Amino acid sequence: MRRLVFVLGCPGVGKTTLVRHLLGQDRREIGRWTALGPYKGDPLDGADQLPHARAVIERSLERLFTDVPPELVALLDGTRFGHQDDEITRGRFDRIALLLTASPATIARRRAQRGSPGAAPEWLERQTTRARRLADAIALDGQCIGVDTDRPPREVITLVRAAIGRHG
Repeated sequence: MRRLVFVLGCPGVGKTTLVRHLLGQDRREIGRWTALGPYKGDPLDGADQLPHARAVIERSLERLFTDVPPELVALLDGTRFGHQDDEITRGRFDRIALLLTASPATIARRRAQRGSPGAAPEWLERQTTRARRLADAIALDGQCIGVDTDRPPREVITLVRAAIGRHG
């Protein structure tokens, strides 16, 4: 069965950085990720650029069956896809939630380094709760793996690769 890995956590926790490292891409070349690969600048590239329209998200997830070889792990960066995926992915994928966490100081530092505006602690907590709820939902029929991204990057990548398997 195909593997579908949701990389979840609040903004600044390191989701996209982790995906880039797992896929072996230079971070200067690619700014965002879609369900199917690198961001190319197309109107619907990047999960945060997708409209919330259910039909668009369903089409994107359905493409996983035609565009991603079964032996590869599909990585989804963020929560946009997860809230509408149940009937599309449940039973068709081995689903794994990677729930990334980091200290508030680390998140604030990372957000500042990438030029993101400061975020109120309450907003970050809501985003963290949203990611945690999705991870819990995925864990009902899949698995949830917590990863502390305050650890050194190589250690995080090694832990994640071991947890999800390295396919492709």
